Amino acid sequence: MTIFAIALFSTNPDTVSRAGAAWNLLWVSLGNIVSGAGIVGLGYWTAPRETAASPAQITLAAAE
Repeated sequence: MTIFAIALFSTNPDTVSRAGAAWNLLWVSLGNIVSGAGIVGLGYWTAPRETAASPAQITLAAAE
């Protein structure tokens, strides 16, 4: 972001404007929020899943 801001405030052609940069940042930020929340949410949704539970088998050592 720092390099983006420095480049934006340096000399640019007329086609590059602060309004255009704000418009670009709006859509980039919304995309990052939605996809980031989706990916993190999907990860949290799938992480605690367990395989089919099998009955626990306890083996005890024979007492001598």
